[in-house]
Amino acid sequence: MVMDADSALDPGFVRHGLAYLASGRHAAVGGTFTGKPGGGLVGMFQRNEYARYARDVRRLGGKALVLTGTATIFRAATLQEVVAARGERRLPGLPHVYVPRLSSSAHHEAVDRFRVMGVDACRTGWIGVVLTGGAPIACHATEIGDLAATAARDAPLDVIAVDIPIGLADTGRRRADELAREAAGPRWASVFMTPVRTALRAADYATAARESRRICGTGISAQSYALRGKILQVDRWIRRAGTRVVEAHPEVCFAEMAALSGGPLTAGKKSWAGMRQRAALLARQGIDLPADLGEPGALAGADDVLDAAAAAWTARRVARGEARSLPDPPQVFSDGLPCAIWV
Repeated sequence: MVMDADSALDPGFVRHGLAYLASGRHAAVGGTFTGKPGGGLVGMFQRNEYARYARDVRRLGGKALVLTGTATIFRAATLQEVVAARGERRLPGLPHVYVPRLSSSAHHEAVDRFRVMGVDACRTGWIGVVLTGGAPIACHATEIGDLAATAARDAPLDVIAVDIPIGLADTGRRRADELAREAAGPRWASVFMTPVRTALRAADYATAARESRRICGTGISAQSYALRGKILQVDRWIRRAGTRVVEAHPEVCFAEMAALSGGPLTAGKKSWAGMRQRAALLARQGIDLPADLGEPGALAGADDVLDAAAAAWTARRVARGEARSLPDPPQVFSDGLPCAIWV
């Protein structure tokens, strides 16, 4: 068991915790907690954090995204599995050190060991924003495989989130696109409907539109067909990526961040107001983009960099186990790829 030196356990905590572990269905058991009165403003903030954690546990039906260091009982075998997984690089961190995933600032110190990248297509290829726990790092390449290799040069990536469709429908619309439009709120029109695979294989737009009408009964937008090269490039690469790759949509990400901050996302991403709002939303999530991103910053548009950073935010949420998929579970078409937009 781990616990803080200043924790006072409920008399029944250990007995109930051991009973849960005895069922064989749990690897570790923690609890919710309260704070003593006093402590001024800092004490109030601490008690608010405790209340937020308890609310999250209730919302998840007794489960928790993290088990806190206030008091948690672990199975010894669970800690041994964590050490083994780190040694095999299935989990980040040193193979001989175990750091519990804690709440509040300590939680983020632990989970920010994840190395993730968000990717957006740009006029000159691909722009990536890598999050490692320090300042965000930008990278650029003309091919997505080269971008991933560059980002993983110093250390492997845990998750890559790409703003490009993954999993192509054989007929009809992808449920991911429909749900993403709903989640985007006022910015719903920024979510394009992904053409079916046969249409994307067409050599020109007229043929693609004709194929789409034949298969689905509707045509496709020129904007969605313009992404054909990038979509098919990712479709080829993802099967040999060697890293977990998920699809993200930046406007859905920003809409989620705005909702977490208590307001809607209204201004267009290419407007000055829209760029400022999106940069501020990222900063509130701990992603403070530096003014100088080096050569990659000169090769991509400002909105592309912001979009890549938003995708990186989703990649980090996926690595932490905080993200949700649209739909849940993902669809699977004949290509065998899980089709969902993550946020």
